[in-house]
Amino acid sequence: MRRGYTLVELLIVVGVMSILFGTVLFHLTQTSRRVTLSGMGESLIADIKLQQTNAMSKDALGGVSPQGYGIHFEGDRYIMFRGSTYSASDPTNITTTLDPHVRIETITFPNNNLIFAPLSGEVIGFASASSSITLREADGSETNTISLNSYGVITSAH
Repeated sequence: MRRGYTLVELLIVVGVMSILFGTVLFHLTQTSRRVTLSGMGESLIADIKLQQTNAMSKDALGGVSPQGYGIHFEGDRYIMFRGSTYSASDPTNITTTLDPHVRIETITFPNNNLIFAPLSGEVIGFASASSSITLREADGSETNTISLNSYGVITSAH
């Protein structure tokens, strides 16, 4: 009698291995997307805090006198700017493009701009109903909402 495996036994083992591999790959992909959304949210929070610090600083970016700093939000990017109004043609603007799997879904800041007042760092034109931004995964399954209070303090990020 010969020892070995039959074709049916090999097909069963290959089928089970394929199912296990597919399941693991699916879960790794989902985890990767959540990490991307979380990372983009943390990056945005860091940039919000940077712009507020710049507004509170007298010498930020070579400025001679205190001035406002802000962030202009668009669907797939945000632009950090200097001044109390956003100008797309300003060469000192810094653009950050979001990961292709993440989009800005909801922007409640007036004119899509979050602007911090000089020296105090408070949010200019603050309204409690207009104080958050929501990031969403491209497939729509996960969101990250960042809310601020009138002093520019991030009150929630989830």
